[in-house]
Amino acid sequence: MEVTPDGIFIFYDYDEVLKMGKSISEMDIIQSPFKMAHIQFKNWNGDKLEFECEEFMNWSRCEIMELDTSEWTISVKKNAP
Repeated sequence: MEVTPDGIFIFYDYDEVLKMGKSISEMDIIQSPFKMAHIQFKNWNGDKLEFECEEFMNWSRCEIMELDTSEWTISVKKNAP
């Protein structure tokens, strides 16, 4: 779990990143460029959260991703080492 600079809670389960609404029962899935697996939140850079993941069913694809919490978009940042 992470909290944005604006106080919004962000969660991940095995393959999705979720934004909490007014309560824990109001969770919105944040769309990703591909189906993710093994998500691990890493660090913040302003309103952007960096995280690592693998592509689901393509375990050799490891990516560093970026969640922009001003637009609620996920994009590939760069290839993970």
